[in-house]
Amino acid sequence: MKNNCFISSTIAFAMVILASSIEAQNSKPVPKPTPSEVRVLPFCGTKKDLKIDPKTKGIFNELSVTKSGRIRIYGTKQDDSGRINGEVVYHNGKIALIPTDDRTGKLVAKLGSQQSVRRYFVALEMEDKLQTEEVTLKEGEIYNWSVKSENGNTTLKITTGQAEVAMITAPTAQVKGVGFAATLRFTKNKADLEVEFD
Repeated sequence: MKNNCFISSTIAFAMVILASSIEAQNSKPVPKPTPSEVRVLPFCGTKKDLKIDPKTKGIFNELSVTKSGRIRIYGTKQDDSGRINGEVVYHNGKIALIPTDDRTGKLVAKLGSQQSVRRYFVALEMEDKLQTEEVTLKEGEIYNWSVKSENGNTTLKITTGQAEVAMITAPTAQVKGVGFAATLRFTKNKADLEVEFD
């Protein structure tokens, strides 16, 4: 009888340890995206759902993107306007796209949003388009961002404290990537957006 109790308690103890080990493995943070996993595309704030091929002939090339350990979209606007398929466009910049793994991080605009000057966006990337939302970011304020896929949907959320700043949701099967973008309107305008990973 004592042996049976001992065996039962040993098995129960082993099951608890195994469950804890599996939970710990599942809760490991996702590694930061490597530079090769971060894709950079031209982005236009007035055509914000358009996924622009960077190889498009004559496409604008505004702002720079660094992508080692974190993403930084920054720079000074060089040209007053650009063209997309012959149409003149003005709010031009870049979008950085990362894989859709569940992850969290911080978002900081070293230069805050300013209407008709500097705009920031978050996006979910689909096969042939972007689903975007403009976010108004205060200069120097630290925002939290998270990507979560559950119940068949992928959600990108931006928060500050308990307040939700932006949220985009789409069916997980359609989502190829998650993105952060910056655009500028006038020549010599500047932008500086940092995306950090937990």
